[in-house]
Amino acid sequence: DSLTLKNLPGGKLFCTGGVRVAEGVDAAVLDGALAAMQVAGLLICPAVLQGVMAQKCDVLKTRTLFYEGELWLVDDDMELIPSRFAFLEGMATLVVHGLVKIAREVDSKVQAEKFDKVHNFGAIRCTPDQMGEIQARLGID
Repeated sequence: DSLTLKNLPGGKLFCTGGVRVAEGVDAAVLDGALAAMQVAGLLICPAVLQGVMAQKCDVLKTRTLFYEGELWLVDDDMELIPSRFAFLEGMATLVVHGLVKIAREVDSKVQAEKFDKVHNFGAIRCTPDQMGEIQARLGID
């Protein structure tokens, strides 16, 4: 986040795990705080920062995931129910490291309207229609 970036002891970072850049990080703050960054794991970053991040790390060598809208990051288990989509303003990017169960009641057309991308490093359980929609939006599987 912006506060962490402002308090970094040095301008160069080597991260042995994954890194997630928070929504709302200002491009100027990121640019001023980092001279360079290497990430051994997955780098997850808002798409609006793609230009700055490309200057800070080699995005061709780094497993990088740029996302639009709200980030739904699932590390454990989660069930997605209709109200989760109903209260979502705009779109979401789903990143699954654990298990996501999509309730039968979730209409695949609603998913199509609400998911920008789906990146699956784990498992997704759903109906065949829901799976068809997810496959149409897969970034990483």
